Amino acid sequence: QLGGRVLIMRDSEIVEQGDAQRVLNQPREAYSQELLGADPAAWDDIEHPAPGELLISARGLAKSFPPLTLFTDLHVDLHAGERVALLAPSGTGKTTLGNVLLGLQSADSGSIRYAPQLKYGSMQKLYQDPVTAFAPRLTLRQAFEDLCRRHRFDFEAVRPFLERLRLPFLLLDRLPAQVSGGELQRLALIRALLLKPKVVFADEPTSRLDPVTQKDTFRCLLEELKAAGCALLLVTHDKALATKTAHRTLTLAPLAQPG
Repeated sequence: QLGGRVLIMRDSEIVEQGDAQRVLNQPREAYSQELLGADPAAWDDIEHPAPGELLISARGLAKSFPPLTLFTDLHVDLHAGERVALLAPSGTGKTTLGNVLLGLQSADSGSIRYAPQLKYGSMQKLYQDPVTAFAPRLTLRQAFEDLCRRHRFDFEAVRPFLERLRLPFLLLDRLPAQVSGGELQRLALIRALLLKPKVVFADEPTSRLDPVTQKDTFRCLLEELKAAGCALLLVTHDKALATKTAHRTLTLAPLAQPG
């Protein structure tokens, strides 16, 4: 829409450049074609597992931050293996609803019932801002070693996920501020999947990734969730991404506010 020129980079080198309309509509290089073809709208259809037993049942939820009312009398069910996308404009309560369903925030009214198997650690959140999800003064290696020690599994379980998401093992020797936001988003995903959760609340979990890496990351996420029968509650502004990854979509409409 802006016109001008476009440069496409890979591994710190420019692989293609030229007029925006030409490069974006008729890319010549293989990587340019892969990058532009990785938009969610171009993904192959994804097979969704059949939803299983009811994990979370919420009735009559309401939440306000006076004078703003986010939602009222909201009913939400989430089943094992189900993938639900939350679509709405910014500020309408998507993140708050997910937090309420996970018990991270309290609703003003309403009730939530959880299945017995949703025990400690079985519900995980992928934060929109991955930087705040890691202790700033601990190396990433220390953070993962502490996680493995706390939950009693082998630290080597981290390595296959790093390879799958194209993250070098030596990256773990850095502090969170010394890696990119996109790398932290993938590391946060690995940390959540290591715990084999039953519910994952993913708040725009690939917002800092390029289309190719986003596609690979979602493939990993959905395959792991399918194997574990884990439910996914996904917050996104991308309708194509929601269509490709979710069984169904919940849309939150802005409420009319007083005055």
